[in-house]
Amino acid sequence: MKTQRIGSMLLMAGILCGATSMATAQIYTMVALGFSGSNQEAGLNNNGEVVGYDNLTNSPFLYNGAVMPFGPTGMGALAINNNEQIAINAPTGHAYINGSYTIPAPYPFPPYVIPYYVDLGTLYSAGYAQGRAMNDSGAIVGESWSPTVAKRAFSWSFSTGAMTDLGTLGGTSTARGINSAGQIVGQSNTAAGYQRAFQMVSGTMSDMDPANPAYDSYAAAINNAGQIVVVTNKAWHLVQISRNKLLWTAYRGSYWYTLLYNSNGTNVDLGNLGATGTYGRAINNAGDVVGAAYTSTAEHAFVYHAGALIDLNTQVNNLSGWTLLMAININDYGQIVCMGHGPDGLHQLVVLTPIPD
Repeated sequence: MKTQRIGSMLLMAGILCGATSMATAQIYTMVALGFSGSNQEAGLNNNGEVVGYDNLTNSPFLYNGAVMPFGPTGMGALAINNNEQIAINAPTGHAYINGSYTIPAPYPFPPYVIPYYVDLGTLYSAGYAQGRAMNDSGAIVGESWSPTVAKRAFSWSFSTGAMTDLGTLGGTSTARGINSAGQIVGQSNTAAGYQRAFQMVSGTMSDMDPANPAYDSYAAAINNAGQIVVVTNKAWHLVQISRNKLLWTAYRGSYWYTLLYNSNGTNVDLGNLGATGTYGRAINNAGDVVGAAYTSTAEHAFVYHAGALIDLNTQVNNLSGWTLLMAININDYGQIVCMGHGPDGLHQLVVLTPIPD
């Protein structure tokens, strides 16, 4: 994978030269990776490398200008960090991390490159685990379960090899995001039957809105600034609590939308594309959010940038015949991985790269 990085570094250098103007222009060029199917997981790092599942070879893949299948068949890669570690899920219900160590050797001998492929283990005997996200330290979060124990959120440390039970809010739980500081977010069901967004605070799973417990939400991602993408169906109505007093009360609404929480606890509604239903999936360190939102006729990929929710189908210079259905990931240079519907009628992963002014 180290030889793959040379091309990506050149690509990133070109993007960086015009990063500010590109972010304003929001115009992209698209490359289709050529996979049919409907895989909705794909990792993307700041080298422009993409990982996911290649249904043509039934194996994980690495893309860096060309597609390179790797690893055992049936597995799918879900994340790649800036150190080129790759998190992988297997259909057997196990999760792995793949990478390599480089050991220097005396001149003129080349360095030793030692690959590794590690099973994360599980929280339970005869159990299972699936990863959801990974940070640059190789820490992975997700969920673990067994035939007799329901899903519980976990974090796994690359440095120690230990898996930690993150707890629940009363029911099943899943960790969905982790940043470079090790801050973790996700979702947990409550005993009352609601799905709730959580963040880990001093090692304890904490509801992100404990004062209003009667609606659903989940935290999809967190960046290094502590901004959190929360998808929710929170709505408000007036409830009579006494003869002369009405109280605005949160309840489970009829549609989902996305909030961006700042590290100080304030939040902003990302808006919509003309219809109800906005689902944020990923965020970069500039606070740009990507995901999917409904228009009046279909579901479209979006990017939220500088306070505006933008339909990516209006921002690509070579989109002819395609519809971008969902934006899956975004890196710090503004590159975006999407699920697209191509002119051949199939779903494919595509990569959008910003074009300098």
